[in-house]
Amino acid sequence: MNRLLVLILSLFPAVAFAHSAESTAGFLSGVIHPMTGWDHLLAMIAVGVLSSRYGGSTIWQVPAAFIASMLVGLYLGEAGMVIRYYEPAIALSLVLFGALIAYRATPSLFVMLPIVLFFGVFHGFAHGIEIGGLINPTGFRKGFFMGSVVIHVVGVMLGMVPKQYCRYHQGVIFSGYGFIVAGGMSLIFG
Repeated sequence: MNRLLVLILSLFPAVAFAHSAESTAGFLSGVIHPMTGWDHLLAMIAVGVLSSRYGGSTIWQVPAAFIASMLVGLYLGEAGMVIRYYEPAIALSLVLFGALIAYRATPSLFVMLPIVLFFGVFHGFAHGIEIGGLINPTGFRKGFFMGSVVIHVVGVMLGMVPKQYCRYHQGVIFSGYGFIVAGGMSLIFG
């Protein structure tokens, strides 16, 4: 089993440096970057799953708000601003998003939008403090935006599993909820 894991990981050597934000990082590094931190990945998938509960064009308002606030946080981190306790806030976001997924009712947009706007800043800030000194920060930012959009689309698609597969759908949602909450709790207590 360990040999298989080593073989798989050797196929993706850039992943080992994904959070180092090397000085030559550009667009492609930016696309990959949000996909390599499991805490950010889980949060964005959770936001996508939660937004899938809304109908019509509203489905995209929640992820768009999260990405917009992440970009604000990204610029704040890149500018050298100090935001204390951003890591506990990221952990708390995972616990809250997981709990909202488990809660079967769709939260009001008046509740959901402020939550994603608030926590998105912390997620973006964590990435922003990692990208100081890049040769091509504009390319990296564009890639970061695109990678974040892709993750949210995947989350929306997971949340839209056809209801005729109800028993599978509920199992996936429950498993995802548990995984997201466990991830947040491991950040808090780990």
